[in-house]
Amino acid sequence: MAWPDRAWVQDGAAVRVSVVGFDDGTQQARTLHWHEGDETDVAGRVTCTQAVGVFNADLTSGVDVRQAQRLPENAGLSFEGVKPAGKFDLPGTVAREWLDLPNPSGVSNRDVLKVFLGGEDLTERHKDRWTVDFNQMTLEEAAQYRRPMQYVIEHVQPVREKNNEKRTREQWWQYKRTVPALREATASLRRFLATPRHMKHRAFVWCPADAVPGDALTVIASDQDEMFGMLNSGIHVTWAARLGTSLEDRPRYTPTTTFETFPFPQPTPEQRVKVEAAARYLEQTRAFLHGKDAPGRKGGVKLGLTDMYNLLTAYRATKVEPVAGLSTLADAHDLLDQAVAEAYGWVWPLSEDEVLTRLLALNLQRAGHTLA
Repeated sequence: MAWPDRAWVQDGAAVRVSVVGFDDGTQQARTLHWHEGDETDVAGRVTCTQAVGVFNADLTSGVDVRQAQRLPENAGLSFEGVKPAGKFDLPGTVAREWLDLPNPSGVSNRDVLKVFLGGEDLTERHKDRWTVDFNQMTLEEAAQYRRPMQYVIEHVQPVREKNNEKRTREQWWQYKRTVPALREATASLRRFLATPRHMKHRAFVWCPADAVPGDALTVIASDQDEMFGMLNSGIHVTWAARLGTSLEDRPRYTPTTTFETFPFPQPTPEQRVKVEAAARYLEQTRAFLHGKDAPGRKGGVKLGLTDMYNLLTAYRATKVEPVAGLSTLADAHDLLDQAVAEAYGWVWPLSEDEVLTRLLALNLQRAGHTLA
């Protein structure tokens, strides 16, 4: 028997574990177990059991997607965000005061003062957090930006000069990881896509081209509606959930295992137009819901993505719509899934196992491998 993922609470400490049990070979049955409902509610949760023929290495049954290969056509498009390693961040009110503050050399502080994006900025509401980003400038180049450099000298240099890593210590005015490949890939784009690495309900959102994504985000270097649609489709989300790892109950999305392995469809021009239209419909519906008050939240808190998709999950189960627009969000996802499935040449709907089976076969075909 196997529990691929379950809560384990001991003396108040909660972690998630996988549990495997076996005997001396007397029993031939193999079973998977999981809880439905609130795992912490011992009386209310439901324990489910499924008989399976074979366990995969990741304690799943059915198609073994761990055979999937990284595809060359997806290389150079997905990245983890920058890692500052220091107090480069500052409030938006302060940053905006400095934007047009003159410098003797004539350089503009707008070159180095940027909006900073973390995971909660995408899932909740933006915190109006900015950052001083000298990218790969030399110390002499960075020093031309007087007020931003003064801030970094006061708040970053004292800590970074004690760092054990030579580069991090000596180049204290730069981020620990500046990710030049990410910057090059997004330099000519009018916007880019990002998703939190750890997210309960996987979603990709548009970010401004001049924003700086932190390392809590995975960035996709594309400004095309088609890519937005493909990534937000249930087809891709199903693949990402199975190929990724997890932190607590939040699946983890990584460039190598979940994006680079995904076999994107090759749509006809007509199919591409349908995907793009469905993508814009989804984006517009999310924007509409972002302006709504979150049920049960005080102080006029507006819906973030986490609230939005928690409510969508409940709406699909109950058809109760506590916020106007949830039925439209469900419709937008249904239309998008249909459009993406048509781009693959599939008749929709399909079960998750069938989706994974087809995607794996397509992945291996493009990688020049055969299904084991």
